[in-house]
Amino acid sequence: MAGILRPLKYLALGSLLTATATPTTIAQAAAVFPGVGLPFPNFVGTVGQMFRAYPQYVTIGNPWADLGLSTYHVLETALSRRYANGFTFSQGYTFSKELDNLLGTPRNPFNAGLEKAPGTT
Repeated sequence: MAGILRPLKYLALGSLLTATATPTTIAQAAAVFPGVGLPFPNFVGTVGQMFRAYPQYVTIGNPWADLGLSTYHVLETALSRRYANGFTFSQGYTFSKELDNLLGTPRNPFNAGLEKAPGTT
């Protein structure tokens, strides 16, 4: 979850989050949220980056991380009837449904369950 602001209250800063952290922009952020300051003395980055868990990194990624959750439900039925002279009638039906939360950027990064919907495949 690199780049996610914690807590979401800092989203109230709007476009100031993407501004470079200078004494002026930090003072503007501190006017809204007192106590805001540089995370460490030689910090170079944006105001939004100051609120990250690891502000010294622009992104933190793990290509092997779980990207979402999915569930698959299936109901299979079969009907078979044997007639005289070796004739057999068979019929089957499968009903399936896949649900996932892989639609893209979540509305709430702390609750991916809100995105659960029928899968696209």
